[in-house]
Amino acid sequence: MPVPINQIEELLLTRGYQVVHETKKKQGFRLGNDQPIYLNKTSKTGVTALVLHPETKVN
Repeated sequence: MPVPINQIEELLLTRGYQVVHETKKKQGFRLGNDQPIYLNKTSKTGVTALVLHPETKVN
């Protein structure tokens, strides 16, 4: 079951993540000094991805 982009963004913000980079297609979030998390807001297939570095500590 896909989760809408706005719900992912809201969840990250309520957990203390801050927007560190944003374009029309991507939005980057960071919590403290952790690796950034990128939200792919658009794609040709209509599927959106949340891109994480393997060392990111996401709960």
